[in-house]
Amino acid sequence: MRVAFVVAAMLFCAPVFAQGVKFKSVTNSIGIELIEIPAGKFTMGSPASEKDREDNEAQVAVTMTKPSV
Repeated sequence: MRVAFVVAAMLFCAPVFAQGVKFKSVTNSIGIELIEIPAGKFTMGSPASEKDREDNEAQVAVTMTKPSV
């Protein structure tokens, strides 16, 4: 589930990255760079039209009330 959240957050941020906006980042103890995810709303999950979608997959609305790293 955490991976799905990270991927969805990355997609949410993609338009901002395309504009060259830089976010605060930290590097964890194993060398992975983590970026700040801004507060906002996005849809996470698999749309009904997605190929190979499983019956237990759905889309949900996500609201982040504060930034997260």
